[in-house]
Amino acid sequence: MAYCRNCGKEIDDNAKFCRYCGNKVGVISNNSTPESDETTKTAVEVVENENVGVENIQNISVAPDGGAVLKKKKSKAPLIIVVIVVVLAGLFAAFWFLLKPILFKNDDVIPKNLFNDGLLSAMSEQGGKWGYIDEKGNFVIEAQFDAVTEFSDGYATVSVGGKWGVIDTKGKYSVSPQYDYISSFSKGVAVVTDFDVDDEGSDKCGLIDTKGKMLLPITYDEIGSDPYSGLDLDDDVDIFPIKSGEKYGYANTKGEIIVNPTYDDANSFSEGYAAVCSNEKYGFIDEKGKLVINCQYDNAGQFHNDISIVQSGEKYGMINTKGKYVIKPKYSYLTSFSDGYATFEKGDKRGYINEKGKEVIKAQYSAAFNFNNGLAIVRASGKYGIIDNKGNYIVSPQYDELRRLNNNLYSFSLDDFWGLIDGKGNELLSPTYDEISYAGEHYNVP
Repeated sequence: MAYCRNCGKEIDDNAKFCRYCGNKVGVISNNSTPESDETTKTAVEVVENENVGVENIQNISVAPDGGAVLKKKKSKAPLIIVVIVVVLAGLFAAFWFLLKPILFKNDDVIPKNLFNDGLLSAMSEQGGKWGYIDEKGNFVIEAQFDAVTEFSDGYATVSVGGKWGVIDTKGKYSVSPQYDYISSFSKGVAVVTDFDVDDEGSDKCGLIDTKGKMLLPITYDEIGSDPYSGLDLDDDVDIFPIKSGEKYGYANTKGEIIVNPTYDDANSFSEGYAAVCSNEKYGFIDEKGKLVINCQYDNAGQFHNDISIVQSGEKYGMINTKGKYVIKPKYSYLTSFSDGYATFEKGDKRGYINEKGKEVIKAQYSAAFNFNNGLAIVRASGKYGIIDNKGNYIVSPQYDELRRLNNNLYSFSLDDFWGLIDGKGNELLSPTYDEISYAGEHYNVP
């Protein structure tokens, strides 16, 4: 038996607190059972408690048996309160100073321009309606809509009673709810859709401006690559594909037809060129609609840095904007360039080439992903690691899965649990979580 050093009463050898005076007599254990409700906590709660912000780490759940919780035993002793406060302050400081340099080193952990035109869509807890809040979290436009898109060019599209309209940043309608659907705006235009509710034909699309002026009639089968997402035009592009019947053409944001629907397929413009298909072969047109590279390939991608991937038979190569081969078709797999490197495949192994077509990292990986900030995720011997652009391992293959969250932050999986490392392989969070990823990101597929 043991004795309390405070009151002198006899207590059990393993007692942590004196059952008579309540004072601490041993060390508080931070190991708790999985069955305890105190051991389950979402990482979003942890992040919020540490003032890190849920915009930096999302969809993280603590494993039922992961993480220790400091239990506070009811006692009037001020010493215990002081100890707990000190411990919690220590945990706060450790967590903050460990992750703050990683999470806030760069501005692109998650893009900070979530607020378009100073507003962000949000659902009210009361009534389940959508509205818009400012950067302080206050509703600027009352939650009153069934569905919404984000603001762009000073306008957003909203749904009320099954019909879509357009509002400005004051919440005033510039287009009353009257369409079956309106996409978000891009360069001052949006795609409107009338649904074929009887399934007798197909949905029809048109194009309007922010005031509701009809630029293209609602007679097209497709406008843009995805009418429900909007045109999503680059800064230097205002031409997009349209489809009428089974044929494709092009129009611009003024509603002018650039190319009448005559092609079997048509891709979006990039760097002044777009791939088109005629008689099952692909070529390229310029922004005037002129065919500048004859239709001769089995498939063709967009131009990036004056290079496009083309397919001939079962092999892939690259051409420039003159139609000359930079790399003759010889690879069974080839990606577009990222950070100056593209992934190729020979046999069942993958490696990297540079923009001159030279194989700078030989084919040796069962999976190889795009370079970003000089680093790329690869898989070898069934495990994932990280290499630099010289092919040197920064993180040796050791993880079951590996995902890039930003330039210097990666989530990893070991034995079905997830943790967090930086770009140098330093472990920031041990693998005790059910999931660590940004919402919707599950791209680690061979």
